[in-house]
Amino acid sequence: VTSSDSPLLHGPELDVALSQDVTKWETADWLPTSTSLHLYARALFGNVSVFDIDSDIAIYSFGVRLSAPLASSNSIALTCDISAGPGWIMTDLGDATGFDSGVGLRAAYSVAKNLSLVAAAEANAFISDYIFAGGPACNVGLNFVW
Repeated sequence: VTSSDSPLLHGPELDVALSQDVTKWETADWLPTSTSLHLYARALFGNVSVFDIDSDIAIYSFGVRLSAPLASSNSIALTCDISAGPGWIMTDLGDATGFDSGVGLRAAYSVAKNLSLVAAAEANAFISDYIFAGGPACNVGLNFVW
């Protein structure tokens, strides 16, 4: 039995660069130069309707993100991102622990030395023993570097 809905979820995401160029590692030298590895944490909040029952929803996830460069100029960078890690969904109907993953494109426009505007479009999936949730995701935000 399935049900679907397309709620608009919102929330913060934290991204920490672990390595700016993983191609220096012998096992990753096949990747494009300047492919970076990140640790991310995300919390999304909103409302969802499942089987005609309205519920609050919270999705928490963290994991690693591999970011491969596709194109860049002095102020704009376009990357292909692949992310994966554990995730948790909490609703009024019940909770689930599972695997959260995504693949997509990310564009960053450098406004100042330590500030970029970021826009991303991804296809995300959450998989657990009893739940599969997937669909498109769009992110718009600021990236502060210190």
